[in-house]
Amino acid sequence: MKKLIRQILIFFIPVFIGLILLPVNKRARFVELKDDCFNHGIWVYDRIHNNSENIDIAFLGSSHTLNGINDKLISEKLDSLTAVNFGYCRYGRNFHYDLLQEILSEYKIKKLVVEVREGENRSSHPIYPFIADTKDIFLNNSIANREFFYEIWTHHAYKLELFQDKIYDQATKVSIRKDNYGFASHPDTASASYLNKRKLKNSNTDTIMSDIQRNIEYKFGRDYQKKIAALCQDNNIEIYYLFLPSFASACGIPKEFKIYQKFGKLIIPPDSIYDDMDNWWDHGHLNFAGADKISLWLANELTK
Repeated sequence: MKKLIRQILIFFIPVFIGLILLPVNKRARFVELKDDCFNHGIWVYDRIHNNSENIDIAFLGSSHTLNGINDKLISEKLDSLTAVNFGYCRYGRNFHYDLLQEILSEYKIKKLVVEVREGENRSSHPIYPFIADTKDIFLNNSIANREFFYEIWTHHAYKLELFQDKIYDQATKVSIRKDNYGFASHPDTASASYLNKRKLKNSNTDTIMSDIQRNIEYKFGRDYQKKIAALCQDNNIEIYYLFLPSFASACGIPKEFKIYQKFGKLIIPPDSIYDDMDNWWDHGHLNFAGADKISLWLANELTK
């Protein structure tokens, strides 16, 4: 039996090492995410690595940022500074950290604006194992990541799939995206009845967490917030934490506000913008009108 186990290990160890060392083009990883977040991933990659336009202010966040921050409008108002919205569908601090590393490999940004919500995120971003480097999957991952082993498997399976596509000349070919700005919102306005139902639901579902619960639930997000803050400190980047809650949120301030204030400035837009039903596309996302109001207000805040 021991001999059989030894033979199995002798066979699989080189295979596993080969998968770890398997070279895969970074852009190809984003290209093959064409069915995720309206194929926004390839724009994110190309804006960082294949666009000569400068980046002074970077926004990191989820679809709340993607729909709520008009980076072109902010850039026009700030005149001498270029703001870029790197929001991407869904939440995940490890993705934000990876994205910040990518940005800093090409640009020396001055300010970083990180989206925060009512509570910190509790798990990994769904696309992290697809776009992260192998060393980050193993070394930079938080021990609080409940999907750690799943991500190791997914990452290497994805690399093998991309490598096979390249060998058999089946890799997707996509032209370089030249757009300077990432803002993507909607002109539609949610109905008052729909928003009022969400308001009632929010008021009935808010939960109060003890410090012990919060320390456990938010450890993953906190670990990566610290890494993001350390990276910014090393590169002399000012950090802002922008509160982008859902409509009629039961929280007037993020539950983790003390953590954010250790590292940077917490920015909370006025209630008048969030309370106006005409500013919402659905209960979680601002529409064009709401995004423009937030962006104009934010442009002033960033110059103070």
